Parts: sequence; C-alpha cells; structure tokens
Amino acid sequence: MPLTGIGTHTRGLGLNPLSGRDSTEAAVRVAYGRPCPDNRLQASVFSAAQEPKLSGGFFSMNTKSIVACAGAVALFSGSAMAELPSYNYLEVAISGGDYQGTELPVNNIDVGGYDIDGSMVISDSILLRASVSGLDEDISGAELEIDSFDISIGTIKEVGENTIFDLSLQYRDDEAELEDFGEVEFDGPVLLMGLRSNVSDTVEVYGRIGYLLGNYEGGTSTDLGLVWNFSDSFAATFNYEVTDVDDDDVEYQLDQWQIGGRWKF
Repeated sequence: MPLTGIGTHTRGLGLNPLSGRDSTEAAVRVAYGRPCPDNRLQASVFSAAQEPKLSGGFFSMNTKSIVACAGAVALFSGSAMAELPSYNYLEVAISGGDYQGTELPVNNIDVGGYDIDGSMVISDSILLRASVSGLDEDISGAELEIDSFDISIGTIKEVGENTIFDLSLQYRDDEAELEDFGEVEFDGPVLLMGLRSNVSDTVEVYGRIGYLLGNYEGGTSTDLGLVWNFSDSFAATFNYEVTDVDDDDVEYQLDQWQIGGRWKF
C-alpha cells in the first residue's frame, strides 16, 4: 500500500509520517481512547498501524498487550508498596498441640490452652517482647500441665520495602508437670532470629528460629506464622511452633498451633 495518502494528511498538519515521536504519541492517544486534535490524524494513525514498515517491535503491541503489561506492573507495584509489619501489638490466642518426653511417664499427649504475646519497639529500633502460655490435659485423673514464659530484648532492621529482620536475646523457662509423678523444667538464654514480611496490604508472613542455651543444652525452637490484617488496629493470627530439647537423654518436644487475635497500637 502506498504511503502517499498518509503523507498528504500528515504533511498538512506539519508532521513527518514516519516520525517516531509523533506517531507514538498519537497512537497512545488512540489506544487509550483519548481524542485527537484532528479526525484526519486519527484516521492516518490507524492507516499507518496497518503498514508493513511499521510492524514489529513497539508498534506491533496491540491495546490488549498494553493493558496486560500495565496490569502486571500495577500488581507488582501494589505488593511492593505494602507497609512494613508492626511490632507494637498485644495478642491473645487459643493453643493446642502434642507433648512428647522421656522424663514423665506420658508420651504423645494432646494438650490445649492459651498463649498471650506482647511486643513493642522503642527508640525506633529496640525490640521488647514477652509471652506466657499454659497447656494442660487430664490423663486418667492426673493433670498434665505445661507452662512457658519468656522475655526478650533485641533490635530490628528494615531489609526491604516490606520486610524486617529482628535479632533478640531471650530468657525462657519451660516446665512440664504431671500430678503425683514429678516434673521436668528447662530455663536459660535463647538467641532468636526472625524475619517478618507483608506480602500484601492485608497478609503478613513470618518465621523465627531460636537456639536454646542454659540447661536446654542446645535445643531449638522454630516458629512459623501468618497474620491477616483486616483493619489498621486488629488482625487474626495463625501460628505453628516446635520446641525440641534433648538434655542428657531427657527429651522434651512440644509441637503446638495457635489461632488468635492481635490488637495493634
């Protein structure tokens, strides 16, 4: 197809028919439905889009491709612009799990109870945290009670637009007691490392690992969780934690899940 007709229209407007800037600018106007200064220019742009010389590269992208690319960028940008996780909160949860140990004459016992967890950041980077939990189960008239307490101080550091790393030194105490049979207790310092990230405006995921010292004798704790922020002040939490200790052949393992609510301040 000859380019004479196109040249006539565009020369009348003082435009080069193959000028990249003018053609691109007009094409964008047409693709997004914006009015052109002159109907003849609009017709010339559609005619030029059909020319073999203008096919390929940028000019071969149709409106659907442009919209698809814009949608992908918008989705990525929306995720990238999620706020940082909040460390200022009070959380209350119901808890359940499974206890295994060698010191007490019970094993693979299902237990249930509660967990209360609080966290606060002061001076922008100093992290304070404490929690207390209680689990119990009746075993043929004998009460099994498992109580835990911890308090920690540490620091936080932003490592991405939506992600924070925290490092803490914790004091922890775990005690399991079976009525009329005895008890087993561990306590000591714990080195904790955690990573929290908002993967969207409403969903946060996090993980934390701990190396237990003192008479835990090198035990470990692993904590994985998800937070659903349904408002600026309140969230639902889902958590799974494993504590594993082996001290001079005295084994203690507690696998527990938690479902709770969080108030952010």
